[in-house]
Amino acid sequence: MERVFHRKNRISQHQMYRTSIFLYESEHPHVIIIPNLITDLIDLLNMICKDCGKNIGYIEHRESMDSLGIELCKRHTKLIKKIILENNTPLEAVKLFYALKGAGANPMLEWWDGTKSVDIAISRVKLNIEIDIEKETITHDQAINDLEDAMRSFKNGFTTLRIPAVAVEHYLKDTVTNILGIIDGLKANIKVV
Repeated sequence: MERVFHRKNRISQHQMYRTSIFLYESEHPHVIIIPNLITDLIDLLNMICKDCGKNIGYIEHRESMDSLGIELCKRHTKLIKKIILENNTPLEAVKLFYALKGAGANPMLEWWDGTKSVDIAISRVKLNIEIDIEKETITHDQAINDLEDAMRSFKNGFTTLRIPAVAVEHYLKDTVTNILGIIDGLKANIKVV
């Protein structure tokens, strides 16, 4: 099977060399056919920052993918790395943030709730999302502190959702779908009250 693109999506000779994509022109001058063997590389033709929507080059794309696993421009890669360093933000929280943002949930990364920084917050429905990295090494003190934090948030009208990092790492789409369902449920409860 072959994919067909119009000439306006044609890439430069330099981009073809960098990504080892070889284009074959068909007998129709306005159509370019790309062989099936390289369809996985088609995403390289549309490299855009997941945050600002700006077109990014191959080097920016590669650097952000290697360090964060997300397509970001140089500015946003630097910003996210700074947030990770300052707040000890799990990489899974960043991935979940961009997945929720792509799904239209309007999340906020590392939101200050008045007492501590929350990994992801969706303020419209008062939902705080925390990513648990090491569930099996939790101590009794950490467990009671987590429970007290959840109680404090709940008293302020916020729902705290704790998601294991493994769920984000291996089941990102399912995790986003379930969070969107929770958001819809919280929206319905807000309208009823």
